Amino acid sequence: VEKTDDALLDRIVALDRAEAAQAYLGQINMETASSFCGIAGQVVHGLISGMAKMTAYAGAGPAGPALFGLDTGINRAQELTDQGVDDRTAAAAGLVSGVAGAATMIVPPALGATRLQSAAIGGVVAPAMTVAEVGGIRAILERADYEKIAAQYQPFDPVNLAVSALAGAAFGGLFHRGR
Repeated sequence: VEKTDDALLDRIVALDRAEAAQAYLGQINMETASSFCGIAGQVVHGLISGMAKMTAYAGAGPAGPALFGLDTGINRAQELTDQGVDDRTAAAAGLVSGVAGAATMIVPPALGATRLQSAAIGGVVAPAMTVAEVGGIRAILERADYEKIAAQYQPFDPVNLAVSALAGAAFGGLFHRGR
């Protein structure tokens, strides 16, 4: 089946192909799978997957944010390469994602005199970093003439911002370091 201009149809086809190839759950793009659950499913999926990764990397101590940023950046670059973006452009977008991811993991827990303040800071900083990251990736892709792919990156997407705010608040509160 050829790609279409219908994003939902393309997601359904991608999920069907993965199932037809008898892919196990870890191989199926969970973003695609979560798109069938509506907004609530997307929020829960985004929150759980984001928090799980951040929590895992927090266990690495001071190297955690750098490792999280590296993982995030590599995944973003690979995702874009898989969509046909050239290596240089994908690497630039990966760098933006990596820096934003590391900063999002560092700032909220480090600021705030109390756990509640760190959570509130995380609830504001994380969406701001998301806007900067997604907007930056979109600009990189547009400059490299990947208009269709760039259109997927919406800096002010309310679902993405909600997930980001919740994850940032949770991470800031859970990993508060105080000042």
